[in-house]
Amino acid sequence: MKKILLTIIPLTALLAIISCDRIQRNEVKERPVPVRVARVLHEDVCKPVNCTGVLSAGEITKLSFKTGGIIDEIAVKEGQRAVNGQTLARLDLSEIRAKVGQAEVGFEKAKRDLERAQALFDDGAIPLAQLQNAHSALDIAAKDREIADFNLRHSEIRAPAEGVVLKRLAEERELIGQGMPVFIFASSEKSWVVKCGVIDRDLVRIEIGDSARIEIDAHPEAVFRGYVSKIAEIPDLNTGIFEVELILDETDFKLVTGLIAKAVIFPSKNSQTALVPVISAVRIEGKSGYIFAPNREKSIAVLVPVEFDFVSGENIGVKFGMDGISEVITEGALYLTDGSKIIIIE
Repeated sequence: MKKILLTIIPLTALLAIISCDRIQRNEVKERPVPVRVARVLHEDVCKPVNCTGVLSAGEITKLSFKTGGIIDEIAVKEGQRAVNGQTLARLDLSEIRAKVGQAEVGFEKAKRDLERAQALFDDGAIPLAQLQNAHSALDIAAKDREIADFNLRHSEIRAPAEGVVLKRLAEERELIGQGMPVFIFASSEKSWVVKCGVIDRDLVRIEIGDSARIEIDAHPEAVFRGYVSKIAEIPDLNTGIFEVELILDETDFKLVTGLIAKAVIFPSKNSQTALVPVISAVRIEGKSGYIFAPNREKSIAVLVPVEFDFVSGENIGVKFGMDGISEVITEGALYLTDGSKIIIIE
């Protein structure tokens, strides 16, 4: 019997201690958390559009010969810079010069035929129609000569502007067809551009002339400025993404085609957006997260799931979830759970 009493007494004391500890912890749990609140702002803001693209020269063209033939000389390599008017390649001119000579001979013959026809017509030996045919033959021969001269002048490729040869598509002594590209040439006389892709929801908010901030990985210390110059009317058939072209402002930094760029476009169209302080956002995962709204009548914090949109300075835009909420908890939000007792520090 004594042994049983010795066992029961310590157990009773232990239960009393546990009960007191629970009471103390409940009192601590129910102690109000001091917090500060901020009003939700509803403002017309410029929601930026983020996109990634590739830097390229302002104008990229394919250069080719007017006529086909055998390439006699290619004077530049890939990546080589060229000045305006510099000869890049030329054809073997043997055949082309022969055609020029042939056209010249034909023109001289037509001119002599017209002179004879005019003399015969003056003597009444031939009718007017035959004289007119001689005039037409001379006109045709003159046009043939112009065509031959034109082909001769375009039997070499010259740089259309100052720029760089991005790609060389043919080699010397190669037979090339009429109009087949020989070079891909990038002009550096016009501004550099960034071609980036945006989704349809962002495209409808962008207009030509909207400003942009551009960062280029090769120059992490620099921030470039630009504006929207072109907007695609149809999306890429494979990705469904629309291409937007940005023109960079003049810069002294060295730029080359192919550099990766990150751009932030600032649409001129503003939209009504709910803005809350960044410090009020908790448990953020991607664009999803929560804010705490104060219930002043019950002095508790209410956990509200929201979808964030973008960050603007010290505020963050909220896309969904703010209906009917005029205040959010800022300081102290990290120490709250749904239904926590609060005391608002005005």
